[in-house]
Amino acid sequence: MILGILTGTFRLWGASPEGVSYAIILSNLMVPLIERVTLPTAFGKEGQKK
Repeated sequence: MILGILTGTFRLWGASPEGVSYAIILSNLMVPLIERVTLPTAFGKEGQKK
């Protein structure tokens, strides 16, 4: 979804024709943040103490 939104934004308001390339690069840079927010805790790991 982020890639599509960025591509559309760069194509509509960007001066350069490489909007898809820029959207892919920015989306790849945001992957660690997306994974940190969206990865669920493994089942059965929450209640264990070390």
